Amino acid sequence: MESIRYSMNYENCSLKCQLKNPKPPDDEHRRIIMSVKDELYINPTHSGISLLEQTYKGYSWPCAVFGPIWFAAKNMQLLALILFLPAVATFGLIDPLYAFFANRAYISFLIKKGYTPLLEFIKTDKKYFKVDSQISNKNALDYQNDILPLIVPYVTEPNLSFFPNIPVNKLSIAMEDCKVPENEEIVVLFDDSFLRSSRRFFLIGLLGLYFFNSDSSEKPEPGSISYKDLSNKEITKKGNTEIDLGNGDFFFVPDFIPINSMLVLLDSFKKAFKEKFQRTESES
Repeated sequence: MESIRYSMNYENCSLKCQLKNPKPPDDEHRRIIMSVKDELYINPTHSGISLLEQTYKGYSWPCAVFGPIWFAAKNMQLLALILFLPAVATFGLIDPLYAFFANRAYISFLIKKGYTPLLEFIKTDKKYFKVDSQISNKNALDYQNDILPLIVPYVTEPNLSFFPNIPVNKLSIAMEDCKVPENEEIVVLFDDSFLRSSRRFFLIGLLGLYFFNSDSSEKPEPGSISYKDLSNKEITKKGNTEIDLGNGDFFFVPDFIPINSMLVLLDSFKKAFKEKFQRTESES
């Protein structure tokens, strides 16, 4: 009898704890009430809406509010026209139902337009991201296999350009200001410069990283670090705007990149180079 009473008390206590501290909703439940980011899609032929398109999954609240207008804004005019008459007939009351399939419809639309998930495209395509470079030593990273997967979270930033879509004029200015050596091949450019007198550059090459510290920093001057040197560095945050690279060198993080994101990115490059170096050593 005592054991039964103890068991019931324990279960009641457990139930109360669960009510007070409910488990966070998993992805399936979260997608029912809100949209969450899905994959990035790329159209390398540029025959679609744009080069890159961010997709979402789950319930689309913008569609629930705007109904067929949402589909028209996504260039799905035919579907918008089909859904327009029921929306008018119900005075917009049917619009929230459209939101259940809106994101899936948009992904299907992109695929028909020639879009492919970016990560899948990076792994399978052998031509679009091919860099014609003479750099082929063990101190270099491969653009498609090593660098591109690391910058995918940032490719929708308006200040970022990546090969083969880097504007030539911007690249030449950035390379000159950052003192990039002639034997380097730049594949990614972060450019937040408003004017030439207000320079904010961060360049990613096959051999290393290059930057120009903001004019508002203590040392507004160019800097660089090779992947080989980076792999042996202890990178630390210095305040809210600077990253200490050791030996008196520091990198002034541009406003458009959160400093914690930059720390993660630099650490990812360290790991990528170490893995590449280990592979090269084991193969030789």
